[in-house]
Amino acid sequence: MAKSVAKNAMALVASEAFNMACGVALVIVLARALGVADLGLFSFAYSTATVIYFASFFGMNDFAIRAVARDPRKAGEYYYNILVSRAALMAAGIIALDAALRISGYPPEKRTVVYLVMSARLIESLMFSFFAYFRAFQKMLYEAAIRGSMYLTATAASIFVIFKYRNIGIFALTQMSVYAVFFLIAYIASSRFVASKAKLSPFSARASAALFKGSAHISVIQVLLAVYVQTNTILLNFFKGDEATGIYAAGFRFVSVSGILAVSMTQAIFPHLSSLASGKDAARLKAAIGRARKYLFWSGLAISACIFAAAPFLVRLVYGDKFSAAVMPLYIMAFTPVFLFLNTGNNYFLYALDREKSYLKVLIGILLFTVAINLVLLPRFGAAGAAVTTFVPEALFFAVLSVSVRRAVRAA
Repeated sequence: MAKSVAKNAMALVASEAFNMACGVALVIVLARALGVADLGLFSFAYSTATVIYFASFFGMNDFAIRAVARDPRKAGEYYYNILVSRAALMAAGIIALDAALRISGYPPEKRTVVYLVMSARLIESLMFSFFAYFRAFQKMLYEAAIRGSMYLTATAASIFVIFKYRNIGIFALTQMSVYAVFFLIAYIASSRFVASKAKLSPFSARASAALFKGSAHISVIQVLLAVYVQTNTILLNFFKGDEATGIYAAGFRFVSVSGILAVSMTQAIFPHLSSLASGKDAARLKAAIGRARKYLFWSGLAISACIFAAAPFLVRLVYGDKFSAAVMPLYIMAFTPVFLFLNTGNNYFLYALDREKSYLKVLIGILLFTVAINLVLLPRFGAAGAAVTTFVPEALFFAVLSVSVRRAVRAA
């Protein structure tokens, strides 16, 4: 089992590393071909899409992974119910966002770009409804292959149209088209995979309602996490505009991609931890959590040290000299990945132990603190203030959350 977990972790991490390399290449082209303001607009659209991205999960994917890891027969029952439920939630999120942007007087031409940029992000979000089953059965290589191919194709096509048309709208439309094709591929592959494990059930309103109830706490956590992560970018855009947002986003991207690696490492372990927790094998569970925490700490520390040591080089390499103002914010938040890795682990440790409520209480407190210091620092300090409000809450989050995990593990 340990070899299987390690293999899956390596598959997801390698896949995410490749996907991030594609993302970095794309950002380099965006920044150099379109400029600071367009990168700021892209970052704003991406951040608002991310809130809907996580809100539409409603905790269902993680709930399904945990349930299917414990009882494989659940896979057929959940497949269409999760897909339809998440699509409905996504549509509701888009309608709510459109109303908010119109009320706030957001320019119509920018709204169009926001929706186009959002489309690829939301299609990818819905694809994770398929990938949940590969993860539950610890067959992450399927997901890695599909997502890797999608990112490679989307990046190559996007770079081509950016240089040819130098238009952010055409770039976003290209990404949406590629993602739509791979959505169909993921559906065909996952439906056949699940059908080989359990009988696929049609959509049922009653079963869907049960899913909403079972995943409610995880869902609230994921929505609040999305708000927590994106609060800085969204508030900074309203306080200081696209230029300041572009400067902050340039540095924050190096931190955020490390978070993707942290999630990949932890989610590869999550089904195994869920299985151990259901078997009431406390000794093996504690040992597995201890090993996972050690790997997450050293991985996060290595990434943080590299970011701090190479901050000017990274900014210049990726964005060019016109983004030199992003170096100082990046220095300020360089060691955020250490805490980000550990906090991601703590999140899934508590999920595996059915302690979502404990995590939710801590998250609400940290989110309120984050909003408060953003309101104080962003109007005065701009991008540098946003960097401070990225690092400080994450460190505080770790200090408080570690206590909850320690108590949960002792009680296991």
